[in-house]
Amino acid sequence: MGLDKLTNKLQEALQAAQRLASKSAHPELKGTHLLLALLQQEGGILTPILQNAGVDLTKLKASLAAALSREGEELHL
Repeated sequence: MGLDKLTNKLQEALQAAQRLASKSAHPELKGTHLLLALLQQEGGILTPILQNAGVDLTKLKASLAAALSREGEELHL
């Protein structure tokens, strides 16, 4: 499937996830990058869904950031 078939919001999230991976010096884009990008997206659909489900978004974002940080440390060992 080409990127032109994706919604604008998903394209933006994928671009933001790629920036997160690059900024963290990670060689590949993973689901963790995409999930964090989706959570940071203004006007996205994921945040309200998770809030309605009772998810602690602050804790989730912190956990994702920590996981990405650990992954970066493992790459440099």
